[in-house]
Amino acid sequence: GFFQTCAAVLDSVAALLKDYQRNIRLARQRATAIERLGQDSPAVFEDDTVDQDDDDSNGSMNIEEVIGRQGDAMVLLRVLQLMCSGDKAEVLQDLVAVQPQSAVNFDLVSRLLDLFSRAQPLLWDSAHFNNDATLLLFDLQVVETISGMCRGPHERNQRLVFASTFLSSANRVFSTLAYVSEDARPGGSVGHDLNIDETVDLRLNDVICWFKEAVASCVLSFCDLVSDAEVPRKIIRAFEVENLVAHIATEGKRLGFATKLSQPGSRFDKNLDQMIYPPDPLTHITRAATDDVGDKPLRLTQKAKALKRLQHLRHKDKPLHGAAALGLERAAMVRRSMYGMYFLLLNLQDFESGSEIKSTLKKLKHDSPDLHRHLKKHTSQAA
Repeated sequence: GFFQTCAAVLDSVAALLKDYQRNIRLARQRATAIERLGQDSPAVFEDDTVDQDDDDSNGSMNIEEVIGRQGDAMVLLRVLQLMCSGDKAEVLQDLVAVQPQSAVNFDLVSRLLDLFSRAQPLLWDSAHFNNDATLLLFDLQVVETISGMCRGPHERNQRLVFASTFLSSANRVFSTLAYVSEDARPGGSVGHDLNIDETVDLRLNDVICWFKEAVASCVLSFCDLVSDAEVPRKIIRAFEVENLVAHIATEGKRLGFATKLSQPGSRFDKNLDQMIYPPDPLTHITRAATDDVGDKPLRLTQKAKALKRLQHLRHKDKPLHGAAALGLERAAMVRRSMYGMYFLLLNLQDFESGSEIKSTLKKLKHDSPDLHRHLKKHTSQAA
């Protein structure tokens, strides 16, 4: 039956991740050896300890066929996500965890939660040593599907989330998954911001940014229409708040918001505040920036002004900074990620017994006053 097939595909992904972990370990060994010896190209380095055999290459091929963007598992997860967002969403949300009419039960929710926890420790190495977004894109779709299964909220599926290691793995995403270098290193032994799509301008750091935003949005969705205050308190206990605030500060610096340690002239260009998002890495559908402006003609007018401003800046014989350097679409994506973290913290602070979130946000206000004012302005407009 359908759910048995789904379970078999997800189980096969769990097995393939073991091979992927081995490939990652070999890539790390090669990169370390190349850095140590100062080789110009990893192809000229030969050592029995890091040699890939035929099984390794076959494992890589299977990974791409199963969890690549056109792979069986990716298509399946997208179908499950769409099933849980239609008119009969609640019925299907029940069935993805329990099939009462079946002699054997196939719990797809728990399998997805297990896959997320298995993949999370591999994400940093996948990006930094393989220069590969395949696992990141797959785990992004896993998060989106989990969000769909728990939307509503669906309390039984949420209980499965809180009984798993999902929250602790989500916390480690923000403490471990850093952006790769924007400049290629000699020998290609350390991750750098490669273009991973031939049809659109989609880079490795874009996927990392999307992934973090998706994780934050998924966790935030658990707080929607919550009737039990223990739910957000479990989230607070699982997360290291300073990691979320550090991510907000990092994104703020990428946009050009000055800090007390910024270089002179570093600032956020308000003329580039209205933008469109780049294509979603999973659907290739461009999202309109409706956060601040709901009127489409006005939004298009402001986008035209932003493009004119960016063109003016590029004609100057000066290096671009902040949002101008990122470009309109990429800067909008960074804003979206930054807002997602901030909204999550605002929702959680109402339920904390102490004052950790409030004091951490106060420190952000002290270190980056311009960024803090921008976040508050956006929050008041969204409200």
